[in-house]
Amino acid sequence: MKKGFFLLCCISMTAQADSVAVRTGPHIKYSDNHQLIIVSPPEVMLTQGKMLKLERYQPIPIDPSYSVTYQLFDDGTHKEQWRIEVQGDEYPVHLSNDGQYLITAGGWASGCGANQYPAVAFFKNGQLLKRYAVEDLIENKNSVECTASHYIWRSRDHSYPQISNNVYALKTIENRVIRFDITTGKILNAISAKDNRYQ
Repeated sequence: MKKGFFLLCCISMTAQADSVAVRTGPHIKYSDNHQLIIVSPPEVMLTQGKMLKLERYQPIPIDPSYSVTYQLFDDGTHKEQWRIEVQGDEYPVHLSNDGQYLITAGGWASGCGANQYPAVAFFKNGQLLKRYAVEDLIENKNSVECTASHYIWRSRDHSYPQISNNVYALKTIENRVIRFDITTGKILNAISAKDNRYQ
């Protein structure tokens, strides 16, 4: 009986550990110079009219449908610059110091096998430049790692993603490094781990 109870607990804990956590708080990302901020709504809005309270600044409203970029001023005020409509659980990963360019990434990819789940998107002043799905970046769809609730397509190499001189580089589970031009969203090149040369 004890063995059966222990096995049941293990199965329960495993299932819970693999479930996708629902984000109930806003996702915020500052520009490197901390003069701008983008605020994305939580996946579940627990209350309407919710405000983001930051030290030194007036409260910022959280829009349930849009990620909004604000310029932050020394007197504690802020001004909206532009906004983008939220797509699924995409979240901001980079906001340029001039507030023009934004990069968003997809959350946990549901299902199994590289598909049209959003991987990365590039924006300029709130206008979409380019969006890539997971299937656009993975060469072999069978290379993704499947779990009970989602699949993993990014590398576990914590040195990625990297950003330098308007170039965004990410690494896939195939150990393939893909470099993008932040100002256009276009792929500059991809380095395959198999032959270690540009493709």
